[in-house]
Amino acid sequence: MKILEVTCVRLESQRLMDLVLLHAYTCFSTCLRLRGVCVLAWISCFADCRAGTTVTSFDDIEFWVGSGLSRAALVIDWTDGRDPLVWGYRFNAADQRTGEDLVLAVVSADARLYAKAQIFNFGSPSLFTHGYGYDRDGDGFAINDGTVFDGQGFAINVPFDSALSLDIDDSYIETPATWAANWNYWIGGTAEILTGGTDYVYTNGNPYNGSSWSSAPVGMTDRPLSDGAWDGYIFDPDGLGPQAPVPGLGVAAVPEPQLAWCSIWLYLFYQRRRRRA
Repeated sequence: MKILEVTCVRLESQRLMDLVLLHAYTCFSTCLRLRGVCVLAWISCFADCRAGTTVTSFDDIEFWVGSGLSRAALVIDWTDGRDPLVWGYRFNAADQRTGEDLVLAVVSADARLYAKAQIFNFGSPSLFTHGYGYDRDGDGFAINDGTVFDGQGFAINVPFDSALSLDIDDSYIETPATWAANWNYWIGGTAEILTGGTDYVYTNGNPYNGSSWSSAPVGMTDRPLSDGAWDGYIFDPDGLGPQAPVPGLGVAAVPEPQLAWCSIWLYLFYQRRRRRA
């Protein structure tokens, strides 16, 4: 397990978000006293910052974490009628990263993303997720079983049984205790087992541009990442069998710092209008 190795940036990010929203509220209140064009500018800017781009390639991904020359993507589809979200992960091939590293890095970096997970020991520790949550409206996140998520956004080895988000605007789906439904793990491209062996050969493919999803043959801890990898998680609500994330509907998760640019832009806009007055 590498949870303790992941740099925790969530609390700092949340403090930044609080300051940005405070300034944005002040700017908005001032704008209401000016002409309507300022209000329209605010609405346009805020909407642009909150909406992600439809993803067809790595170049469309807006939220990136990590560093290195290789790239991988994480897709989460809650099957709750809302858009699946996509994050990007940079790493170096020599680091031999896995699907677990991808999930740990992204959840730890995005202050709006949460995961309830369990550590199994099949000879070595392996991470398995029972629930993913996303604070879609940016006003805080909690679920109705009282689970407390740590500073990295994880709740590890805690009970699970179909908990729900306390905020209907957020996304959260969890495996029931009966395992009648669960999260399915998919990879972009293919994975073929070597003849007479137990290792898999992975061929990466972009499931949003000409390729497709394949059911992952191993868990995230044993899934090796290489440049161009796509990993997807989708909740199967009826447990009738694997179903892949819907192609063509992935939307880029938006990093919180973009809201800061909106606030700064509006502040400069207001200052310029005040000088002209």
